[in-house]
Amino acid sequence: TITLATTMTNNSIKKKESKGRQKIEIKKIEKVSHRQVTFSKRREGLFKKAGEISILCGAQTAVIVFSESEKAYSFSNPDIEIVLNRYVNANSSFENQGSTIDDPHRFADRNDEYNEALMELEEEKKIAKEIKETKKDNDIGDWWNMPIDDMGIEELEEYVEAMVVFKRNVEKKMSGITMDALTAMASCGELQNRASGSGSGSGAGYFNGLEGG
Repeated sequence: TITLATTMTNNSIKKKESKGRQKIEIKKIEKVSHRQVTFSKRREGLFKKAGEISILCGAQTAVIVFSESEKAYSFSNPDIEIVLNRYVNANSSFENQGSTIDDPHRFADRNDEYNEALMELEEEKKIAKEIKETKKDNDIGDWWNMPIDDMGIEELEEYVEAMVVFKRNVEKKMSGITMDALTAMASCGELQNRASGSGSGSGAGYFNGLEGG
């Protein structure tokens, strides 16, 4: 009996074996809010890598990304016009493009621009983290801003459920406010009645005193 109990105890406290690093399946993210956060993170990493290869290898880089809402984001070193023109005019020489990648002063300016872009990306990362933390505290999140046309069946069901919960909370809040208002009105009426009764009694005593005098 003791051996069996010991075995059961050891099995119950046995730690789960780690499966190691799991490979992420590359497919479109269904949830809109998760897709937006992932886009921001991946865009940041893409621009960072483009800046690193430009500085470390002296390469000309240009990256243009369009979000799902058709908003354009870009990173380039040097100017994006120079890189695109060189790409379009593949037979043009490096000098004819007026490139300034080897100019120390221009390189310093580009490096400053790169650092500034990194700071902006860090700020976006901070904002994305705050949004994620907010959604942890509120399961409904910013569902009212989500485009319904892009939702699947499961997301539409979640949207309807969120609306039901929201309506229930509003009705509950309104009921509480109404009860508080009625209680306040009743208390106010009671105070007025007391004040009126007290005032009448004082006046009668005053006049009775005058008559007695």
